[in-house]
Amino acid sequence: MESLMEALYLAMEEDGDVRDGDFQGEILAGIETRSLSFVRCKFQNVTFGENEIAHLSFVDCELRHCDLSGLRLVDGSLHRTNLFGCRAAGMLVDNSSVRNVRFNDCKLDYLTLSRCRLRQVTFRDCDLTRLLMQQCEWSRLQLEGCVLREGEFARQSLAGLDFSTCEISGIRVSSADIRGAKISPAQAMEICGIFGVEIV
Repeated sequence: MESLMEALYLAMEEDGDVRDGDFQGEILAGIETRSLSFVRCKFQNVTFGENEIAHLSFVDCELRHCDLSGLRLVDGSLHRTNLFGCRAAGMLVDNSSVRNVRFNDCKLDYLTLSRCRLRQVTFRDCDLTRLLMQQCEWSRLQLEGCVLREGEFARQSLAGLDFSTCEISGIRVSSADIRGAKISPAQAMEICGIFGVEIV
């Protein structure tokens, strides 16, 4: 069976994609390339270390218990991909397309979503502590049972987004951006506190 690094170097030599791979317990680090795509690949306990990849894409992939901490997905894509129990502290997703993706029970503290196009994306039971989300376009975005402590939403409309099953303590957001969001009665007290409103 081909290792991850072997498959990667072969793809780079042929200016192609890494396809139909099944990789377990490996480390991807020290890669410099202008473009890299994984298509129909499965990853388990794989660590994505420090790499310089200009355009990174995952399409029809599955990642289980992988470490993507510090990963930079800039001008890239994440399409029809599922992540289970992954860690991605400090991951940056910038100017990228994220479509038909599910994050399940992932630790995503300090995740940055900037200028992204999010379509049919679900975060379920994820730790999104100190999330930064800014200037994203989204539709059918779902947050289910997530922790959003001290998250920040900057120039980011949240109208229609349902936070009611999440913990949202200490978030930073403008009154204009949160207008139209769906929250629970308990969360309403937290939101009022953000804007200096006292409930008596």
